[in-house]
Amino acid sequence: MEPSAILLYVTCNDGQQANTIAHSIISERLAACANIFPEMQSIYRWDGEINSSTETILILKTSDHLRQRCIDRVRQLHSYQVPCILEIPISGGNNEYIRWLVGQTLPP
Repeated sequence: MEPSAILLYVTCNDGQQANTIAHSIISERLAACANIFPEMQSIYRWDGEINSSTETILILKTSDHLRQRCIDRVRQLHSYQVPCILEIPISGGNNEYIRWLVGQTLPP
């Protein structure tokens, strides 16, 4: 059976927060890799009002079995009251890369 992995899509208030979360998650071996996309415009409803803000997208690549631990840790590190953390399953791809990804989340 091939190892399985997921992506976690996280919105952050800025690049600094995304960077801090990414470094913590990767150093704790809860994810193998992070991608940061700066300067995204978000439009959303919060407390009955429509808001618009600039946010940063953080994508974390992690092992399926670490899903909940990674989500919990992101929630601890995040400044939002209700952070956007969405799981995106990986149904296929480069198996060598997926094996590498999973291997990076194992204890040394």
